[in-house]
Amino acid sequence: MEKEKVVKPKRRKYGEYVGVKVGCKTTTKMLGGTQSGNKPPEYTHIFRRDEDGDIIITGDMFHAMLRDSSDIVDLGPAEARRIRTQTVKVDLNGEGITGELKPIAIPGRGGVGQNFFECVPPGATFKAEFLVPTMAVSLSKFKKWVEYAGKWNGVGAYRKGTYGHFKVESFEEFAI
Repeated sequence: MEKEKVVKPKRRKYGEYVGVKVGCKTTTKMLGGTQSGNKPPEYTHIFRRDEDGDIIITGDMFHAMLRDSSDIVDLGPAEARRIRTQTVKVDLNGEGITGELKPIAIPGRGGVGQNFFECVPPGATFKAEFLVPTMAVSLSKFKKWVEYAGKWNGVGAYRKGTYGHFKVESFEEFAI
């Protein structure tokens, strides 16, 4: 008599990820945070750019945003480190934003001097791609997390203040 094989249901391993594309639209000005290397008074914080000169948002900016809001969805900073992010290109022309980005002045710390930042106006769009470890974070919780983080934390310089906030316009899974 042959022994019957028992087939166990396939379980997701801790290291398995689901890809998620999140379409976003800036709701406040987004400020560049990379030092330009110029000496004051021309010193300006700028955005990182790719080979074509397009503005990019690096994965570390998203990690910081998620880390700072992890307690809202009852997760710790460790979960933010497990999420993988891609570098994202910001689409300025999709909303008719054209021309050179003009730096804006923000008073320096302690009210001394001015800091200059390259500024993306509200209405710019971008699609962020995340790889989410579903054993650590459910997709519904991740969506809530990104929506909250975009509304209250944002990306870029002074993101915890009034800059760099965005709203989530689309949320879709993709195959990895």
